[in-house]
Amino acid sequence: MNKKFSTLMACAFMASAFSLGAQTHALTAQGEIPYRTQAVLSEQFDACLTGVKAINPDYYYQLQVNANGSVVTEDQNDLVPAKVLVQVRDYATGNLTLKVMDIDKAPLTGSLWRIEVKDNGLRGKEFVFVNRETGYTINYDCADAFEPTTVSTTINVDANQTTIIKDDNNRWEWYSDDEQPDIFGPKKVYSYVHEGDKVMGLIAKTDGDVVAVKVKKSLLNDEMTNINFLTLTVRTAGAKVLTAKDINSMIDAEGSWQNRTSNNEAIFNAFGLIGTKAAITNEDLVTGAYLAQEVAAVYPAYAAWDMVQPASGKFFGYNILLNKKTTDKYLMVATDETHESIQNPSLHGGLKVIDAKLARVNEEACDALLARYIWKATYYATNDSLVLEPLNASVITTALKQAGKKWNQTKLADATADEYYNTINAGSTTGNNVDLNGEFAKKAEKIPVALTAMNATNGIDSRTVITVGQPQNAVTSGHDVKTANGIAIVAAENHANQPYCYPYANMNVKVNFNNTYLPILNRTTQATGIYYLQLSTTKTNSSLDEKRLNGSYLVADYAGHYRYDVWEAEQNFAHMPATQWVVEQLGCPEGGNRWVKITNREFASQAFMGQLYTAGKNAEGKELVYIINHNYQGLRGHNNVATPVTNNALNCADTLIFAAVENPTIGYLNIADDVLRENKYAFNLIEKDFSNQFLSANDVIENLRLSTTATNFEFFRVAAPAFGYKVGGGTIGEKYLYKVKVSDANKIDNDHVWVAYDNNHKFVIASENDINAGIDGLKWATFAFKENSENEGVDCYTLVHHELATVDHDQTAYQPVGVLSKELQTAHIKAIDLCQREYDVFDIIPDARPLYMNMRGDAVVGDKYASYINSEESCMKFTHTKTAGNLFERSLLAEGLLNYLDIETLSDAGSRKNAALYVDEVAAAVDSRMPQYMFVIRPDSAVAYTWCSQHGINSTCEHSAPYKGYVAGEFLVNLNDSIHASINKLTDASKFHSDNYTRLAFVEAIHQGDFLYVLKAPYTIASISAADPATEKMYVVPTYLAADQEGIVYDKIALDGAHNNVAFAIRYVGDTEEDGIMLESYDVAMAEADKSEAGIGSFTGAWVTLNGTGVPVLGKFHNENGNHDTDDSVGGGNSAPVKDFSQVINQAAVFAPNATEGPATDTEEVEVATIKVISGNGSVTVIGAEGKTVTISNVLGQTIANTVVTSNEATISTPAGVVFVAVEGEAAVKAIVK
Repeated sequence: MNKKFSTLMACAFMASAFSLGAQTHALTAQGEIPYRTQAVLSEQFDACLTGVKAINPDYYYQLQVNANGSVVTEDQNDLVPAKVLVQVRDYATGNLTLKVMDIDKAPLTGSLWRIEVKDNGLRGKEFVFVNRETGYTINYDCADAFEPTTVSTTINVDANQTTIIKDDNNRWEWYSDDEQPDIFGPKKVYSYVHEGDKVMGLIAKTDGDVVAVKVKKSLLNDEMTNINFLTLTVRTAGAKVLTAKDINSMIDAEGSWQNRTSNNEAIFNAFGLIGTKAAITNEDLVTGAYLAQEVAAVYPAYAAWDMVQPASGKFFGYNILLNKKTTDKYLMVATDETHESIQNPSLHGGLKVIDAKLARVNEEACDALLARYIWKATYYATNDSLVLEPLNASVITTALKQAGKKWNQTKLADATADEYYNTINAGSTTGNNVDLNGEFAKKAEKIPVALTAMNATNGIDSRTVITVGQPQNAVTSGHDVKTANGIAIVAAENHANQPYCYPYANMNVKVNFNNTYLPILNRTTQATGIYYLQLSTTKTNSSLDEKRLNGSYLVADYAGHYRYDVWEAEQNFAHMPATQWVVEQLGCPEGGNRWVKITNREFASQAFMGQLYTAGKNAEGKELVYIINHNYQGLRGHNNVATPVTNNALNCADTLIFAAVENPTIGYLNIADDVLRENKYAFNLIEKDFSNQFLSANDVIENLRLSTTATNFEFFRVAAPAFGYKVGGGTIGEKYLYKVKVSDANKIDNDHVWVAYDNNHKFVIASENDINAGIDGLKWATFAFKENSENEGVDCYTLVHHELATVDHDQTAYQPVGVLSKELQTAHIKAIDLCQREYDVFDIIPDARPLYMNMRGDAVVGDKYASYINSEESCMKFTHTKTAGNLFERSLLAEGLLNYLDIETLSDAGSRKNAALYVDEVAAAVDSRMPQYMFVIRPDSAVAYTWCSQHGINSTCEHSAPYKGYVAGEFLVNLNDSIHASINKLTDASKFHSDNYTRLAFVEAIHQGDFLYVLKAPYTIASISAADPATEKMYVVPTYLAADQEGIVYDKIALDGAHNNVAFAIRYVGDTEEDGIMLESYDVAMAEADKSEAGIGSFTGAWVTLNGTGVPVLGKFHNENGNHDTDDSVGGGNSAPVKDFSQVINQAAVFAPNATEGPATDTEEVEVATIKVISGNGSVTVIGAEGKTVTISNVLGQTIANTVVTSNEATISTPAGVVFVAVEGEAAVKAIVK
């Protein structure tokens, strides 16, 4: 019936009996893989039929390396010394390589190859070599192959070169066909690299290690005789008589791979297989596990028996006892128990094979009964067949059986060794064998007697049962092949029909090892991307980590140590790169289960590089992945507090699940500098037992603490180191580091109060000077805001403290040293180390604090001024908050000077000036942090128009060209450019200066697009304009604004959103409109000294102020007397004392913005109150203020006089200079006292 009977199965390798399921794990807690710990060595090629003429894809062959000649002589017992190709595994790393080894030193299963033949069309046949031991092919990543610059027949591969078996190139050119009339000879094996222009072959180093080598095919001749690629010859493996050690090793009967207790998540434990031994399994035979023993181990005298001696004993190799586990019984051929016919029980139906206690007839080295327990095991590797031959299987005649006789009552019990019924002896019925069943046992010598499946004969029921017998097809004595461990009998039947491998005798059963571990070592890979790594486990091991739970995540803590942690409900790991792992496939992109590199996304530390393996899928359909490289033991037994060197790696004992990360972020709060300057921030502690608690700063040199009163802070970025790792290499971004300042009382004063770090590891509030001086050990507190959790959908952060440290021997860089945390008893704030499991987290709450007015709308003024932009009906005016005087144009053209910006003074008290200013917006600065505006009088706006040199403005002729609209008029500018560049500044300096201060004036200009065209004398708007004949409206003639007229008709100023001398920013003094504004301009010295000083929100720019005579001028940080730094040292300054505060920001003029009706036209007088103020020599006279209080103050706001006037005309003594006179109920006016 030819039923396949699988026996001697390694329970640790039961491929067919079990499949991987939910919560099945491939490894022991120690990361052990069930490798065979002892290798069964290959046998030499014997002379009988080792040549192959046809390749059977179901057989396992050996590959002889660089054989001499083309055939093997088939003379009896002519053993041929040879070298074979072996796939070997590095048991530390799990890596597979090829090695050329002497055949008698080669591990048997590692040297066996199943050869698949693929048809490649016109190119012919391609071959795939599958190793018996590992199940993997000869398969190389073409990217790993060594590529010499030249070819020769003596290419020497460097001793350090190695090529690991990977998944990429596994089809090889070899023989032209898989069957031929003659025996296959040696042939070079090679492969075309992905059908490209390179050929890959194999070259062996002097130590036998095989390296893949690729060369351009144009360098090779047709037969590749000019390169020393290996030749391979397909061979039938020699028969192997097994020792007890061989059997136990091939099936791992002793469980030798379990050299330590498996206490966690082993697949074998899940199957209940731990501690089991090899089993012979069949429903009709026996069920159990057996351990092979040498006979001499039980009966020492057996070793000296001449019949089993290697040199002369014909029973050499019969040396195995099979002990049933945990019992004192052994497998034997029963003496009297037979498979009886149901119809005729007395008809002999074949002996049973049973378990029984050892017994013997006499005390000789061996007797007829003991021989029934003794077996010879011969492995025919090519067809993967194991033959179990008993030393004696004699059976009594049918007549004696029917007479009720037992075996031990017949002469068979006294049979001598030459009378045993076995493979070696011929079956006879003489001597003590007169009682032998002659029909059953009739045979020639060297015809196998072995385990067999009994035929279903007439009169016997149809069950197939296992018994001991001889093959039906064997009539000719087999070949006697002497091997290292015994004599193998190779059946000679069908020799002519099967010349390419051993023809096994037809025992109607194929006994073979079921010892593959492919279900355990199945390779896999992971696509390049960003993943979470989850632990899959059936147990929690508290000795390793309290967070080591099924489904927990592999993460890096704040110091970069790897550990397992759980994803808490309030966390979002997508925002935490320390929980994420960058997986990159390595090698050739056309490879299959490619190697991967796994790197932590935040710390850029490599956790693994190598091959992944799959343990199937769990109940949720997620693939279970593990590694077998014992060099990766990152999380073993150190409670996860080891240094990164020892625990920054995957753990080969763990089974993992890869889960793709959706929308990963960089995990840190990075706020642009311009946003920082527009906001202040509060820190709200997020903890259920500490509701409504904020970081609070009370006094200088006081501890930072928790309080229900929030302190607002400002952040200043001091560094932005690149960090992390992204796919393809490089960093994922920058991690902003901030120093934290207690928010200034207003937007123009600088209090220089910061968060610092003291000797007690506490965070305190201190002055900038004290921190820089290191008073009481103070250091700068420098924080990164690292996302840790969420609160009602809002990202919350830990404050990771950094300090400068030396890295790479001579470089300094900020390194994390601690995390801000609270003290429970004092509510003070301290730093704790980076290896904690829980940290305090804060909601960082911004409070919008715009530095500049956005007339379109902002958090301070709303949109109340939005309609005043580019409106001739609705204009702005700016009122000095101390004097109540409005800025206006004072024309001094008649005096040969300019139309200056001025402010209402005493002499203007009788008539208010038209202070309306048309607001023209700078498009490039719209909705920026620093919106900019130009202020215009006598504006004239024009929409897009056309012009023709022949027909004029808005002509409909075909020559007309379109031009952009514009705003023309007199624009307010500061005159520092004129001072800086004017060629006549020595003779005409008074035009631009007032008491050595830069003045501001209105000049004719045209705003078109992103440029302001400032007209040069003698050109005016009127002189370059022409009328539209239809409407008489005046338009600028476009030719005057042509590019070739620059420097002649106009100077062009770019309106790009940066500071310049024609566009002004309206800078807030405080947090409300009532606090006033300053008009921020530009000093040419900013660009020459330090461009950063022209930055947004700078303390060192230029503003409109009033000089000592009350004239609006440009207050500048830079002047002829030097550079006075008022900025923080954090911003790059040195916080040096300021010697001259006359021009710094907190001395700038403060104005109140007001809306007014337009148009902004010529200066004209308006009716005012009847009270008059007249200045004199050392006095001020006030007329019409009888009974009212009069207050006189200087430009610094200091009160000089405060009195109630008792007459209609009162004279009040006043020191010389500019004073401001305020009469009760009236606006203050400026007067100049001589």
